Amino acid sequence: ERPVWVAGFAVTPSATKVVPGNSLSVGFVSIEPLTSRPTVTFEQPGRPVVKVAATRLADGSYKATFNVGTGPAGAGSVKVAATDAEGGANSTTVAITIGAR
Repeated sequence: ERPVWVAGFAVTPSATKVVPGNSLSVGFVSIEPLTSRPTVTFEQPGRPVVKVAATRLADGSYKATFNVGTGPAGAGSVKVAATDAEGGANSTTVAITIGAR
């Protein structure tokens, strides 16, 4: 028996726990060829959802950066989404803990 990891993107956040006033950078690569520019959505408790288009880097990876706003501590997330070359919707969500400042 062998564990298998299945996801549309390999996502690496700059931190998995952040506090208000910090920035959060998200680097990632797509597992499949894409037909759309990936979007990255950051959710944190008590704040509006922030969605940005990712920037493609020279090595083919992508990056997005968010400012962590003032709000309550709790569970947050980052979701990367795009359409693959076959027309499928790919997404990967990573948990982010929002700490108290």
